[in-house]
Amino acid sequence: CACDTRGSKVFPKFPNGLCIQNSPKPCICKPNAVGPRCQRCRPGFWDLSSDNPEGCQSCNCTAEGVAGELADCDLETGRCTCKPLAVGSGCSRCPSGSRDLAAGRWLGCLPCGCDTAGSLGPNCVAAPDGVGSVCACLNDSVAGRLCDRPASEHFWPGLGQHRIELETSARIP
Repeated sequence: CACDTRGSKVFPKFPNGLCIQNSPKPCICKPNAVGPRCQRCRPGFWDLSSDNPEGCQSCNCTAEGVAGELADCDLETGRCTCKPLAVGSGCSRCPSGSRDLAAGRWLGCLPCGCDTAGSLGPNCVAAPDGVGSVCACLNDSVAGRLCDRPASEHFWPGLGQHRIELETSARIP
């Protein structure tokens, strides 16, 4: 049968793996190994090894952050394939300048969208309550997750609220 001993179950009487002749699956695989000879890892697993009783170890990719439907990884390195705006070994975090990792988003995370006039910069940080993220506001007179509105008891004049009175003067000889 030529079972792959890295992925097949090995028994004392069968050190090269138990082989069932004339069977569509002649080798008995470890839980995380697949193939007729138990020669590869199941999707979502990597590092086929005879030392691992499960055959392969989990990729540990975050479903929200990986590209594609499966939380799959490179079979040799275990590196996850992240969405464009997801980072970390398991694609579990948003990079600087983005927020709110979610499975239904093609990019993974959303751009922060901090208001350029009311925030200290384009990057956001974890919200104090631990839910989502917020922009760092310029000062206490600015509020909102995006630093885009005045704080309570403060006023931000809009363009229509500015009045300019222009006068001309001329020198009389």
